[in-house]
Amino acid sequence: MTDKTAMNFGTIAAALIGLAAIVWVWRLGRRKITFVPLVIALIALITTGFLFWYTHRPLSPNINGEIFSGITYSREVLDGPIIVYTVRVDLHAPGIRFMVTPNEATGSYALPARTTS
Repeated sequence: MTDKTAMNFGTIAAALIGLAAIVWVWRLGRRKITFVPLVIALIALITTGFLFWYTHRPLSPNINGEIFSGITYSREVLDGPIIVYTVRVDLHAPGIRFMVTPNEATGSYALPARTTS
């Protein structure tokens, strides 16, 4: 059984428990004991909503492509809700180089601050 199948069974089970608790509350009427099934129904319906939201999102497709010359981006969807993002930089491609903060002391700070964008 895969993770997705187990989550779907969990969603259905939580929904059935919530519905059964609601029927239980309806059949008991306005007695004091209706608090227990009402809490069970609330917990089951919250669990159902979370499981439905979590399991019914479409997975992203696998993507491989070159963003810029020498920079390759890939997105790989593995089994389950695991997505691996990879950026590869070819340091031998023309125009690719590192830029670091220069070693210049300014005032009381060891290095000057610069934005990266």
